[in-house]
Amino acid sequence: TINVGIGKNESVIATVENPTVKLVYNDDLSVDYDAVEEAFFADVVDVTNSSPVDLTADQISIEYYATATTGALGDLGHAWVAVSGAKANGLTYPGIPEGTQKVRFSYKGDKENTPVTVEIEVQVQGREQSAFTLNEAPYEVGMAFNADQSYNYEATAKAIFEAVVAETAPTDITYEDVTMSYNAGTDVIKNWQPFDSTDWTTALKKFGPGEWTIRIEWNGNKEYKGTSAEVKVTTVDNRIASAIVCKENASFTYNMDAAIMKQSIFDNVIDWENSTLPQKDTLSVSDFTMEYYGSNDLSGIDGGVKQWAPIEGGTVTLLTYVQMGAGEQQIRLVYKGNADYRPSAETEADITVNKAKVKVKVKASNIYAGDVLPDNFVTTDPADNFGVYTVYAGVTSNVNTGIYINLPEKYTNSAVLKLLDPVMNKIYGKSFTQ
Repeated sequence: TINVGIGKNESVIATVENPTVKLVYNDDLSVDYDAVEEAFFADVVDVTNSSPVDLTADQISIEYYATATTGALGDLGHAWVAVSGAKANGLTYPGIPEGTQKVRFSYKGDKENTPVTVEIEVQVQGREQSAFTLNEAPYEVGMAFNADQSYNYEATAKAIFEAVVAETAPTDITYEDVTMSYNAGTDVIKNWQPFDSTDWTTALKKFGPGEWTIRIEWNGNKEYKGTSAEVKVTTVDNRIASAIVCKENASFTYNMDAAIMKQSIFDNVIDWENSTLPQKDTLSVSDFTMEYYGSNDLSGIDGGVKQWAPIEGGTVTLLTYVQMGAGEQQIRLVYKGNADYRPSAETEADITVNKAKVKVKVKASNIYAGDVLPDNFVTTDPADNFGVYTVYAGVTSNVNTGIYINLPEKYTNSAVLKLLDPVMNKIYGKSFTQ
């Protein structure tokens, strides 16, 4: 006698007590929901006490009781959806979040086993929370500078990080891993900008020495959530205060090359022993601003407007100034500064510029009266822009002694002659032109 049963085996999905499941993250910090489903089956389902005994993850569907991202009200906006989230009834349900979640495990059954569903609360854990442990405030950090005195924003940001952050969790977070910015706006309307920002289309405050709200951020990784900290930091210019001391009664010889004049000031006027400056052999003339106090030039005439002008001459407030000449001069020096020294204050000094020796050579030549002088008839060493006066003495055809003078071009300029002719005519009875 054979008894054939008509029922199926009763299926059971057994679960562990107080289950906890950790979310699994990809390298881009998105959640790997396939791995999360595997973790739910492995960490929640008690396979040993489940039936059928060969129950596998592929036979189980896993859902959680989700709340829609928008539109949830009362019983509305709640639905059982896949762990990865879904769209249902026009609403969007996110992937399963952290916290205590109601999870449903379902087995469809087969020809020998009944279907079964079990609901259980599961503690879903995300990544560990990272953190910054800060040093005790207040924070004062020296600005870092490049050799050209521009701000070294990278070095400054690193100095701020090291001054503010004492420890990190995880412990391997370094300055290279964080993003740092400053509030270029106000306390009410914050505007976070990188230290080297050049976006000045709005009324933003440019980063430099001063008091700032600094934000330090770490985006996190697969194991840790990101974190951030906002602190008040005062940045200062801690470079050495430079100062120029000039020697008393300093003098040097004039040179038509302004670069040589500047080098003479560099070598003979600055008192290097008593100045607060970098080592002389690390500096050059280009590290200083050099000026003299002189009058503007009007085609060789003193214009009478005295102000500071470059040693080499140039245009100042639309007026022309020639190169500093010989005689008693007043100069002004400023050291431009570098990464370690701040720019100096202006230092003025009285100096003597000695006249340089000049050699004059006249080329022997025979000419007739009224002939144009040959080229290079008169040459000088050095070949500066001298005013050369050529004097001729001799006897005329009437056996009268005669002296003739060729004046420099600036005195034969028509504008100058118009000024001098009346004066000469009154004194000598003949005009300068005559």
